[in-house]
Amino acid sequence: MLSTTRRRLLTGTGLAALSGALGACGLGKDPFASERGGGGNGPIVVGSQQYFSNEIIAELYAQVLEEAGYTVTRVYQIGQREIYLPQLESGDIDVIPEYGGNLLQYYANRNQATTGASAEAPTGAATGAASDAGTGGTAADADSVRAELLAVLPGSLTILASAEATDQDTYTVTRQTADAHGLTSIADLAGLGRTVTVAANSELSTRPYGPSGLKSVYGVDAEVEPVEDTGGPLTVKALTDGTVDAANIPSSSPAIADNGLVVLEDPKSLVLPENVTPLVSRTLAVGAAQAIDTVTAHLGIEELRARPACAGLAEGRVLATRVADPLAEAEAVADFMAERWSPTAELAVLARVRSAFPVLAEALEARGIPCEVVGLGGMLTVPEVADVRALITVAADPERGDRLMRLLTAARIGAADLRALSSLAAAIVRGSAPAPGAGRSADAQDEEAAPLLAEAIEEIARRADAAPGGVNEVTIPGLTSAGVRAADRVARAVRRVRAVLALPLAEVVIAAEQALGLDIELAARVGDRLGRRALDAFRAAAERYTADMETPGVADFLGWLDAAAEHERGLETPEVDPEPGAVQILTIHAAKGLEWDHVAVVGMAEGVFPGYSARPVDDLSVRDWSWLTGLDELPHPLRADAGTLPPFELGALEPAVVAKEEAKDLLESYRLALGRHTLTEERRLAYVAITRARHDLLLAAGHFSGGASRPRPVSRFLAELRRRGLVEPWGEGFTELAPDAVNRLADRSMTAQWPEPAADDDVALARRRAADAVTAFLAPSATVPVTPLDVSSAEGGDAASEPRGDPVVRRWREEAVLLLAERTRSRGESPAVRMPPHLPATRLDDLRADGDRFALDLRRPLPPEPRPAGRLGTVFHEAVALRLGGQLQLLTLEQAGVPDALAAGQRRELERWLKTAENLPLLEGHVLEDTEVELELALEPVTLRCRLDAVFRGPGGTWLIVDWKTGSRRVPVDQLSVYVHALAASRGVGTGAVRAAYVYVRLDGLVDELAAADLLSLAEIEAALQVRA
Repeated sequence: MLSTTRRRLLTGTGLAALSGALGACGLGKDPFASERGGGGNGPIVVGSQQYFSNEIIAELYAQVLEEAGYTVTRVYQIGQREIYLPQLESGDIDVIPEYGGNLLQYYANRNQATTGASAEAPTGAATGAASDAGTGGTAADADSVRAELLAVLPGSLTILASAEATDQDTYTVTRQTADAHGLTSIADLAGLGRTVTVAANSELSTRPYGPSGLKSVYGVDAEVEPVEDTGGPLTVKALTDGTVDAANIPSSSPAIADNGLVVLEDPKSLVLPENVTPLVSRTLAVGAAQAIDTVTAHLGIEELRARPACAGLAEGRVLATRVADPLAEAEAVADFMAERWSPTAELAVLARVRSAFPVLAEALEARGIPCEVVGLGGMLTVPEVADVRALITVAADPERGDRLMRLLTAARIGAADLRALSSLAAAIVRGSAPAPGAGRSADAQDEEAAPLLAEAIEEIARRADAAPGGVNEVTIPGLTSAGVRAADRVARAVRRVRAVLALPLAEVVIAAEQALGLDIELAARVGDRLGRRALDAFRAAAERYTADMETPGVADFLGWLDAAAEHERGLETPEVDPEPGAVQILTIHAAKGLEWDHVAVVGMAEGVFPGYSARPVDDLSVRDWSWLTGLDELPHPLRADAGTLPPFELGALEPAVVAKEEAKDLLESYRLALGRHTLTEERRLAYVAITRARHDLLLAAGHFSGGASRPRPVSRFLAELRRRGLVEPWGEGFTELAPDAVNRLADRSMTAQWPEPAADDDVALARRRAADAVTAFLAPSATVPVTPLDVSSAEGGDAASEPRGDPVVRRWREEAVLLLAERTRSRGESPAVRMPPHLPATRLDDLRADGDRFALDLRRPLPPEPRPAGRLGTVFHEAVALRLGGQLQLLTLEQAGVPDALAAGQRRELERWLKTAENLPLLEGHVLEDTEVELELALEPVTLRCRLDAVFRGPGGTWLIVDWKTGSRRVPVDQLSVYVHALAASRGVGTGAVRAAYVYVRLDGLVDELAAADLLSLAEIEAALQVRA
């Protein structure tokens, strides 16, 4: 758990914080003109200093960057500024959390040393010694520190917006020392009458607020007792056992509160304000900087408050078990979940490898616990996506019989029917099976051509088209009637998709989905949302491919998918949200950023988690070959982040002069370094795994892992927790392996029958009876209505309408009654939905006006009704942006992009609106800054997306937001509050410097400006966003 001080640093929940401003860098231009990160130029490298509060903030940066779509490399616990700042300046690191005052003093000091000034005079209000560095030496508050810091940073670096949170260097003493000598401030240390000893990193001796600063500002003689752990446990121990008088400890350290230490006051600002400030490379992408700003916005100074009991607060436990093999492990997990399952509980099982999924799902299903496997083999392996991909492939390339086989087997065509189709295809090639009513040309009768199943099913479809009775009259030697119908269905689906192959790829995907009936099937499916999410992600992948390629085509897209299946594990599995009522099984990587009520983590064995390829050894050291032998990994010296990886010293050797033993020693050292690097990455993943549970966490391990016949040691992560007494045994506890034990999973064989036999059980018979009854009812000649499922009489158990002795129909009746009762009950309830993570700011008014209607719209979104007036409004917004941005040139309607298709009356109306905008008194003294400005406002629980029609720069550093309205319906003006807060944050100014107004051009330029009294606070906006989820 975070201590109070660390919580203070990381607070954000409940704070109405804003994204920081890129414009707040104060450089007069875009400091990120050269894009880097996420655009093919390598990953973004996030670094951290050598203590945990800094690493936590760095990890927050890393996670929001990954959420924004960037690839991130983490390089944590680097050391002090003398080590990592040169790496930042050279571009090896892109961003690191810094602290304003300390960073200012470092660069001011360095610049003074370069110009020959004293390198030891402290920068700050107390001295003014930094003036030679260009800082003015007057920094005493966060704003002045920021301004002076921007003046001394090297040209390759800049800073983003600073957080309210600080992590100050402090001079701290024990409570006993403070009481004995009356110490409350740093100045009181002079009263000790001797040289004060301070436990700190040795570098404090050269810091401006070190001994020289203590002497010049407070008259305190001091010397540093070196303890190189940056205010960590060794420093605290030196203070508490009386070795030193005082200690230099960061204000965020939990040790201050845990040990009852006293932080001495600093009334003369010897230590400058150390607000958390992202120090970044100027080549960082704008989008990446904006993502980091969302973290800064949530680093406030208020303490986190405990979650109330009404929000689900409960005692949690960390449990652990070690059993024989993966089957026993899965059974233990199933028992753990069975005890905690309920229709509203959110549960998850996390595994390091996907191969663990099937056994876990089997164990849960055996206990009747609903489960959902998320991403067994990537998006392309999700059955619905695989079917759509197969259909598109066959439509584009009839020779892909492998894809057609998937479609045919999914239609339950068996081996005998496949043989008959193959014979038909061969007959077509020989020319003995022409289509009805059509001959075959000589060219088509190529004896050497290979028979194609695609031609066979198309032949069946053509015969069905020609037969008066359709497909029921088609007979193929050796092919069953069910096989004929199935082949006809597949052929017509292929036809439907082939007809739209010239459309955009996303439209082709939709057509394939509809041709297979997946749109209806997934809409009717309850409790399994992965298929729908996967198809949406597949369509999004098609859209991205279209946007990225100059001439996107179906064939190239399918080739790209083949490459992704082979080299990228079938593309990334669609993102999952915790779903109540089902146990979700997924990888630890996929669980990042998510949270469940109860979680089980499996595979806690060496070589599995942590994962590495070498055989575990007794001392648990890892020697990794990594890229040295793996063909799927780029050589480390060629990677963009090579500076953050273990150095490859072997590459600098000259083979002619190096000794064999020296090379062997260097190789051994390098492999050990690679192993340590791997373990560091695995430890970070372990942190993700053990922090996903709100309440109970189960860590499960097996002596045997996977199908291995050799037992593995328990994971070092689990062993460390056990040694420290942080886990309690669960179930069988920590069992010993019997001498004759074997891995049951290794000897296990799975059998399955293909194709599935025709079902003759109660369910199949009931379905056929129901289908026959519906067919009879719909037949034109039907005279007696048949009601196969008379739910109206279900409660009474109408035996006359129920097949005697049919338990399935009786169960259907009971379920129908329950469903109808649930529907009746729900009619009196307001709809409940999950708030999306992003929401257009324009929807805020809808939410405030009618929360129930808003929730219904989210649940069942419908496209807006097309209106001619809306189209004209869209044209106006495009035209006014061009005309106002035309550098005072009078653009014609054509030059402003107005389409020729507008009617004469519409063009006159549009010209009137444009003149109204041009001559608007509101804009006098303002200069257009930008149009169509997109901003985000990060709030709890959603991020509001804002699109500002026009932003003007006013006198005295003020800003004006104009939202053009082409309709006549007045909009509540306080809705502009979101825009004001977002722009103020993006420009680094207060909300008082931002005006906002609606301008109704249809109403002759009526201006409805947001008054200061009507400005909603961030808390009020957040309150409006709190809907039932």
